Amino acid sequence: MSGERHANPETYSVPLSPAERSIFEQAARLLDKRDGRRSRPAVHSALMRLLSTSREASPGDTGEIDVAWNLVDSLEGLGPDPRLIAMTETVLQQRRFGPVIVVTGSLRAEVEYVRDHLAAQGVRTEPLTLHEVPEARAATSGDSPSPVIVATRNGLETNESLLQDATLVYFTTPRSNTDDAWLLSALHTGAVRAAIIPIEKPSAEAQ
Repeated sequence: MSGERHANPETYSVPLSPAERSIFEQAARLLDKRDGRRSRPAVHSALMRLLSTSREASPGDTGEIDVAWNLVDSLEGLGPDPRLIAMTETVLQQRRFGPVIVVTGSLRAEVEYVRDHLAAQGVRTEPLTLHEVPEARAATSGDSPSPVIVATRNGLETNESLLQDATLVYFTTPRSNTDDAWLLSALHTGAVRAAIIPIEKPSAEAQ
């Protein structure tokens, strides 16, 4: 992708292994599918919440608890997260063209998960400050490249000054009609330069 503006979302590929796909599918059957959890921290958090509310389960419910613990163990035993790797590559590519904002799901754990990984890769990040005064933003605009902002979609508004000329890199695909509408509005009104969303595909080992 070049530095030009795009009216529609672009995509980047996330290669998921058969093991990871299996864990996500099993978790979806165990959890509320409507939540559309598609990242490791989101699934992990949901499983731990389920386990915390099942401590006083009757003997007949222990099967579900065992499945949840097995999924937690399997999730924690996976290797490097391909979603993080693909997202980081996309962020590094897009920083050449201007500011980058990584959009995560609604969980704070997911924000911290992404931010910690970027920091470990030597990418400077900064917390989101809503309604930031344009003059304050301009004072740091000389940074090369500027720090990457990591935020939930609910923490962003299309009239935010920090969105101007920024590229949105989604950590997970928008999961609701509201999120889709917000993304299209940000693109069509020119609030952002571009938006890039992940597309899951089988990894090479599964082909």
